[in-house]
Parts: sequence; C-alpha cells; structure tokens
Amino acid sequence: MLADAPIPYTLTESDNLTERENQVRWFWEQLDQRSADECWLWAGPGKERKYTAIRFGRCVHYVAKIALHLATGRPLSSGQRVSHTCKEANCCNPRHLEWRKVGGK
Repeated sequence: MLADAPIPYTLTESDNLTERENQVRWFWEQLDQRSADECWLWAGPGKERKYTAIRFGRCVHYVAKIALHLATGRPLSSGQRVSHTCKEANCCNPRHLEWRKVGGK
C-alpha cells in the first residue's frame, strides 16, 4: 500500500502544458477525490463498468493502474497488476492500491 508519498493530485494552471501534462491533468479531474482515506471513484468515461479501462498514451489501461503509475512512477508495462486494498473496483486512490506480481501475491 502507498504510504504518505507526495502525490500530484492537482496541477497548476499553465498555458505551456505538454500533451502528457494535459493527459495527466484530465485523468485526475475524472476522479471523485474525497478525503485521503476514502475511495476516489472514477467518474469519467466508462464509469458504469466494474473495471474501467481507458486509453492513456498509446495503450489502454485500467484506471486504477494509471493512478498507481502516476503516484509511484512505475512503468505501466511493468508486468504487474494492481490490487485494491479497499475492494472497490473503480477506486483510484493510490493509498488504496498496491502493485502485485502477475500470477502471484
């Protein structure tokens, strides 16, 4: 589980944002961010699906994996999956997510 690591939940306004920065900003804006201990549910496109996947960069990834990637810096193609400690499928609060090896604990 992610401890009290600094996470860029909000970005400042700027006219010089790169495409990547715009995508990151858009991603965080799609979350219903509540307190640090509560689930941050995905409120963006596809929110009606149990496990929402969206295009991020060139590939499609689950929103929880994108959230943990943005919080930890671990590559999305790390060969690991994301486990929800809260058991809420569309929670994107990095404090509720942890990396797990594929096929193991």
